[in-house]
Amino acid sequence: MNLAIRGRAPYKALLCALTFAAFAGQTAVARAQDAAPAPSASPAATQAPADGQMTPMDRQYDGKLHGTITPYVWLPTLHQNLQYTLPTLPQHTGGTFQKDLQVGPSDYLAKINSTIMFSASARQGLGFVFGDYIYTNLSTNSNIVTSITGPLGHVTIPVHVSTSSRLASSIWELAGGFTLAHGHSADLNFFAGWRQFPINLTLGYNATLGQHGLIAPSGTLTLNRSFGNFIYGLQGKAYFDNARWFVPYYVDFGAGNEVQSWQGYVGAGYQFPHGQSLLLTYRNLSYYGFALEPPIQLQRVSLGGPLLGYTMNL
Repeated sequence: MNLAIRGRAPYKALLCALTFAAFAGQTAVARAQDAAPAPSASPAATQAPADGQMTPMDRQYDGKLHGTITPYVWLPTLHQNLQYTLPTLPQHTGGTFQKDLQVGPSDYLAKINSTIMFSASARQGLGFVFGDYIYTNLSTNSNIVTSITGPLGHVTIPVHVSTSSRLASSIWELAGGFTLAHGHSADLNFFAGWRQFPINLTLGYNATLGQHGLIAPSGTLTLNRSFGNFIYGLQGKAYFDNARWFVPYYVDFGAGNEVQSWQGYVGAGYQFPHGQSLLLTYRNLSYYGFALEPPIQLQRVSLGGPLLGYTMNL
């Protein structure tokens, strides 16, 4: 009996030792986990806002490829300073006329033959590309009443010039860039690219000299040129707190051998839950410093007015 008790004593001691070791090991592991630093957050989690919800701006910079296309309607008022020489007038009378034209939407909407306007963009990470295309074919009329000096220099002859012009113009630009800074609700991007301004202007005129219209020379002048600009600028958008309303902004400057230009827009937009957006902005595009020779000389062309667009995700 005494031998049996003594034989089981070592096993009981070993069992007690193992139990104590297991308890001590668990306690040490728990203390080590409490003392170890927390793992660092992933880059995606770091970019998430405090409430854990990704904003539209966060989704734009999630590293995936995002494409958009925006058909729009732009109704600018056209300001144009035009100088032209009528070759059918007698050389000693001059024959160079200058006219400041202002044509608003109410003047040309009924005279537009055709028009196409849209923009498109693609972004992945911090890099992006975009393009814009405008084609307009319209007709307009204008009248000029002035006077010229007769052959002897003492007689002033009244001149009435009526013109009917057809303007076919396609303005397009293509650019690419990268993001300078962005957060959960706003970004700032730099870009550079090219803008082309082909213009096809046909000017038909009828000039009446004198009060009785004894001489009525008429003819047609044409201007077919294409002006190119290297452009650079800044663009982006800023969301309000509700992440639905935002302010888009854009400005660029263009430089070329025959013409200079600048363009800008700012306005408001609303992003729907499905990701598409409605835009309402004021856009201005100005060309100046034309290097042209007679008979038609453009001195300045400026287009400014409201723009309504709808952005769709591709």
